[in-house]
This record gives sequence, C-alpha cells and structure tokens, in this order.
Amino acid sequence: MRKIFFAFVALIACSLSLDAQDASSLYIPSDPARVGTAGIALGYDASAYAAEYNSSAIALSGQTFSFGASYGSWAPESSGSGVIGAGGFFRTGKIGIGLFGRRVADSREALLTNENSVVTGSFKPSDLVAGLGVSYALSEKLSLGAAVKFLSSSMAPGVKESSVCFDVNASYRLDALSVGAGVCNLPLSTQVRAGAAYSVSGLSPAVEITYNTDGGFGASAALEYGIADIVFLRGGYHFASGEAVPPSFASLGAGLKFAGVALDAAYILASDTIGGGFTAGLSYSF
Repeated sequence: MRKIFFAFVALIACSLSLDAQDASSLYIPSDPARVGTAGIALGYDASAYAAEYNSSAIALSGQTFSFGASYGSWAPESSGSGVIGAGGFFRTGKIGIGLFGRRVADSREALLTNENSVVTGSFKPSDLVAGLGVSYALSEKLSLGAAVKFLSSSMAPGVKESSVCFDVNASYRLDALSVGAGVCNLPLSTQVRAGAAYSVSGLSPAVEITYNTDGGFGASAALEYGIADIVFLRGGYHFASGEAVPPSFASLGAGLKFAGVALDAAYILASDTIGGGFTAGLSYSF
C-alpha cells in the first residue's frame, strides 16, 4: 500500500503541464463545520470531506469511516449559487482513502443572444468538482496525503471545459497540537497553505495562512468550542488581499453530535461578495 501511495504522488508530479481554466469553484467549501471556522481545515481532525482540503488528516483520524452530505448557498447577492456536496473516507491501518463531490449551480439565468444581440434563451452555468484522496501514516504523529481533482464547467449550452488538478499535503500531531501544510489545486490555481490548531478543555483555537500564486495571500483565525463533545460553537474570520480566493469574510457556526451522527450549519457574514451565504449538512462517523 505504501508503494501505491507514492506512485500516486509521482503521477501528480508528472502531470503539472495541464492547461488552466477558471478554478474559483475549487475554493467553495462543502464542509459546514469548516465554513464555521472561516475555512480553516488543516489543523482540525479529518471530517467526511477531508479529501477536499487535506487528505493527509485521514490516516491520523481516530475514525474508521465517515460520510456526509451538505447543501448551501454561496454568494447569494451575486451569482446566488446553490452548492450540493458529499464526501466520505475509509481508514484501515496506515492507509486512508477519501472521496468527495460538489455541484455548484448559479440560481440566476444568463441570457443567450445571437449575432444581432437578440435574446434567444437563457442558461444557468454550473460546475462539477469531484476528487479522490489517499493518505499514508509514516508514524503515529506524521502523515502524508495527495488528491486528484476533476473540474468540469458548463458555461453555455453544449459548451463545457474540463481540467484535472492535484493536492499534496502533510499533517503532524503532538499531544494537543495539530499542524498541517500543503499545496492545493496544482496547476490550475495553485494555493500554498499552512495552519495549526491547539485543543484544550474543549477549546480549539486555530490559525491558517494561504498564498495564491495567481496573486494575494490570506490569513484566518478561528475558535471552536465543544461542550461534552455533543454541542459545538464555531466562529472565525478570513482576511484576503489582492486576488486571493476566497475573499475576506467572517463566519459563525454550530453543530450537534450524538452516537456518531452530526448536524452542522454555518453562516457567512461581513463580506460584500459572499455575505449571506450559508451551509448545513448531516454526517455519520464511527
């Protein structure tokens, strides 16, 4: 299995000459819990959607299996995109495998015109993102991960564009401290990320920094508070400069978990671009 993991990484390294397309949908999250922490994911435990943002966390997870589904609204004041997502992972020994899928569809129709600028119809653009991630635990504290993602954009009737991109990442845990780092979405819209979280007495503060090779950087801070490992309260702020994605925003979230079943929700505010967005989801883990 270890050879399979490193062969997967080698495939990524050999595939970085692909043409680029608009990759903004890659940065629209499916995980309600992580939306509630302003998108911070690298320092937290693996969720059902881990293959979407940090495959390496799966191999260090205390769970054997996880599956979740979510629905939300992204940028309701502009595109009003509806987001449907699902993800899951399975871990056995030192190996973890995760899958995820997400459909982003504009709720507002784009008008179609002919060469004389006469309206001939309408169309709702949509994107489909799907991926497979694998992870391998080098030790009880350190793991590596990699993921391949497929992006398909439907921009007009009969007009589609597809691309493939990749993630590589690593996670390290030392008692209550969790650290993660990675490079995401190679080569479409490459983002370098690093983050950490520290858990004590139910409180889990976290920070994360990002750098977009397209331009700009981001910095996020968040806090998650768990009460008896049943009730969870979350909040955070993400700052973005230049052309960094996603744009600056704040978020609030909450969750309930019992007998492996979790219900999570989050709301986005303090953003002219994506403020008013929300997401909610149901997951099961054991």
